[in-house]
Amino acid sequence: MQTFFEKISRSYADVKITKNGIDTPQFIEATENLVKLFDLLGSSAFSIVVNDMNGNIKKIRERYLINPTGSNTLQKLVAGEKVEKKRIATEGLLWLNRGLGFTATALRRNLNDPNEELSVSFVKAYEGTLSQFHSIFVRPVFVLAMQACPPRAVFYEKLGGNNKKVHAQMGSWLSALEHIVADLNKQFERSSELNLTDTGYVAKDMRLLEESKIRERFLINPTGNDTLQNLVAGEQGGEKRIATQGLLCGLGFTALALRRSLDDPNEELSVSFTKAYEGTLKQFHGMMIRPVFTLAMKACPYRTVFYDKLGGDNDTVRAQMDTWLSALENIVVELNKFYADHPAYSKGF
Repeated sequence: MQTFFEKISRSYADVKITKNGIDTPQFIEATENLVKLFDLLGSSAFSIVVNDMNGNIKKIRERYLINPTGSNTLQKLVAGEKVEKKRIATEGLLWLNRGLGFTATALRRNLNDPNEELSVSFVKAYEGTLSQFHSIFVRPVFVLAMQACPPRAVFYEKLGGNNKKVHAQMGSWLSALEHIVADLNKQFERSSELNLTDTGYVAKDMRLLEESKIRERFLINPTGNDTLQNLVAGEQGGEKRIATQGLLCGLGFTALALRRSLDDPNEELSVSFTKAYEGTLKQFHGMMIRPVFTLAMKACPYRTVFYDKLGGDNDTVRAQMDTWLSALENIVVELNKFYADHPAYSKGF
């Protein structure tokens, strides 16, 4: 029986690295094979990781196909895109490399410690890599996905068995991947490619990503963007409507969830957020993303714990929360009305 590493069409150990850099098409092929490894984990929760990687691979491939000779190494591909306003492939490579670093760290931990379960390896790897780039809303989703890993024994059986042969093949594959990740990290560290804030996608503080999209757009023209409606209208016609995208995210969902919880003292937060998700954001998510978000909603703390952190489950806190929520709901209503009156402004999101 062939092992996973014998079945794949290209290992990272077979990716050519020269003085000019890492071979682009070979890297793409090897990474497409890495994505298949997540199929072995057997959980739809990992779809968020797979979709992200596939999307970034697509960005790199599309850039390569524009000029195969000029982009035949990843380093040349990034250099060739440096002068452009929208460095889409560079952004894709940056995020893909972060994902590869996370994967390599998790699998190295697991390979080195035969007593550590996959869920522990992936959670610890996430905390040490991708977590720093994710917002407080995204982190719980990823942690829950990591906790959905199959038992270690099941995973290694799917690789080809928990034996010396598989361990050796996995070690060689991982070493080559780690070498590539380290090379790319050096590339970004010693150059300006890491600072992609002008693309509108990578904010310096990922914990404030959505707010940054709106704030950065406002600062371009404070007078012309003095209202949210003017800001959205001013961005219309642009190739990437970054602030519009940021503005559309999450407020209605949050308001609905908290309103349900406030109005029904017997409803747990997990129920409130799950029901709110089903009535708002769910319609905009693909079939693979929905289970991940639903899983995240179920991980809400107990209602009593949440209200205690707000200041107590009492009349004062409830009155303050109601005032705050009513104002938020009014804003959401105004924005929804604005988008309903101008459907072109939200088209594509």
